[in-house]
Order: sequence, then structure tokens, then C-alpha cells
Amino acid sequence: MRNYFGLIIVLLGIAFLLQQLNVSWADNIINMWWPSVIILAGVLSWSGNRRQWFGPMIIVFVGLALLLDQLDVMTQSAWNFFWPLIIIFIGTKIFMGKSWEKKGTETGGSSANATFSGVDRRVTGPFDRGNVSAWFGGVKLDLRDAQFADSTTLNVSAGFGGIEVWVPKSVRIVTKITPVMGGAEDKTHPDMNAGKTLTITGSAMFGGVTVRN
Repeated sequence: MRNYFGLIIVLLGIAFLLQQLNVSWADNIINMWWPSVIILAGVLSWSGNRRQWFGPMIIVFVGLALLLDQLDVMTQSAWNFFWPLIIIFIGTKIFMGKSWEKKGTETGGSSANATFSGVDRRVTGPFDRGNVSAWFGGVKLDLRDAQFADSTTLNVSAGFGGIEVWVPKSVRIVTKITPVMGGAEDKTHPDMNAGKTLTITGSAMFGGVTVRN
């Protein structure tokens, strides 16, 4: 999926270049198909962490609404249908009670999901895996008191929000995060003899992921 998204970005860049060269049909391509980038970005974020679907679904709906408007598929504006659907999805999420998490402590694996909210999670005891999602919100995951396995994986998904991960200096960080108009920073300073490895995978779309000691 990341290769397809990169190809779309390249094609859009070529279209913008042709637009600057006053190629007449380039304007039509840009005006009609640029929302497809938003749709692909949502799909890419979902594919990076399939357990977290709510935020990516919103992004896909935004892209679809824009695309339908550009293509004049609907007699009414697609936005007239889009906003009620988003309100329904948000209400459903609140009703399910999975988005509005606060502070907490966990042992073993960890998961945290912040949608239009904030989560402060501290993990103690054995830790060998984790999933973190922040969409229109923020997550702080404190792993400094966790007992890491030799090789640990943390999957993250940040969209229009931020994720902050704190780790001990005995852990070395390997980042495999796909940025989509976002970024990931490793600000850790591990010990010379750090024997544990935490691999962070996932995506950051219009958001950021920061790892600290």
C-alpha cells in the first residue's frame, strides 16, 4: 500500500509540474483527483494498525466526500451527508465507551486509544507488545517501569494527533513508522550496553510520534 501511495504522490507532483508549464488538461486532473490522496492516506493508516479503524474511517469519508463533490456524482453536496455520518460515528464511539480513556496502569501488553480525547497510560511489569492510536487526540505511554522482553513491538497510529512514548535507557529504539504529512522523532539516548530492542511500526498522518527517555 505504501508503494501505491508513493506512486500517487509522484503522479500528483508531475501533474503540478505540468500545470506550471501551462498544460491545459493538468488542471482538470488536479481538481478532480486530488481527494484520492486523502482516501489512500486513510487506507494506509488503517492497514498499518487494523485494530484502530475509527480515525482512518473518518479520513476516508472526508476524501470520498471531496471526490464526489469534484466529480459531480451527487445532485446535492456530499458534505450534506458527510457531517451527519461523522456525528453518528462519534456518538457511537462515545456510547461504546472505548475512546474516552484517562489515566491507568497496565501489566503485560498495552493498548491505548484516544479519539477526540487524551490518554495517559503507564505500564509496569512484563511488556512484550502494544498498540496505540491517537486520532484528534493525544496519548502518553510511559514504559519506563516496564520489564521489556529482548525484542518488543509497538504499533502506533497517529492522525491529527500526537503519541508520546517514554522508555528506559536500557532499551534501543528501531522506528519503522510511515509518515504521511506527519513525522516521527526518536529523542532517546540509550545506554552503550542497551540489550533490549523496541521496534515501533505504524503510521503518522497529519500527526506525530515522539519517543523519549
